[in-house]
Amino acid sequence: MSAARKTYHIFLITLTLLWAVPHGNAHGEAPPPDVQVTSTGDLVSLQARDADIKKILRAFSQSTGIPVAFPESMEDRISVDIVKMPPARALARVLRDINHVIVYSPGQENGAARVAKVFVYEQARGGPAAAPVRASNPVSTTHSREDRIKRQIARYEERIEAISRGLTTVDPNTIQGQRLQRQMERYQKSIERLKNILQ
Repeated sequence: MSAARKTYHIFLITLTLLWAVPHGNAHGEAPPPDVQVTSTGDLVSLQARDADIKKILRAFSQSTGIPVAFPESMEDRISVDIVKMPPARALARVLRDINHVIVYSPGQENGAARVAKVFVYEQARGGPAAAPVRASNPVSTTHSREDRIKRQIARYEERIEAISRGLTTVDPNTIQGQRLQRQMERYQKSIERLKNILQ
């Protein structure tokens, strides 16, 4: 066998061995996952490092059994470290900068309210306002403004519908029930205001 051929075989063997060895840190361990959720009794622990919010909400829902509805278009990334907290407080902390509704139901023990479902809504991104664009055709500008208003009305109606579904599992006389009713009234007033603009 020639020297070139031996070198080629050694190269292939080395490449095969490198490929077969699991990749991890210096001790041969895989890196820790970016989201860890553990649920013990009525308490939740959650650790996340620059993790996708959707991944966190899915892991939370899977661990606790609490359904969480959220738009797939969310792009937020967060880091959080929660140790042994009730699910409602943990969710409020994770979603503190995100528009959401937590729906409660009467608990099985001690009559305490329990989280029944969570709705997370898409929110407008902040940032500098774009310079106004002067349209050559004012009719198209009017239509696009009307379309934006109609889309906003549709979003408010969706939120009202979600809150209405939530109110079916919440006593309207509780603080949470009253809060949901006030939120629904605000959306209804906003819809009326927007409809007046369209007229």
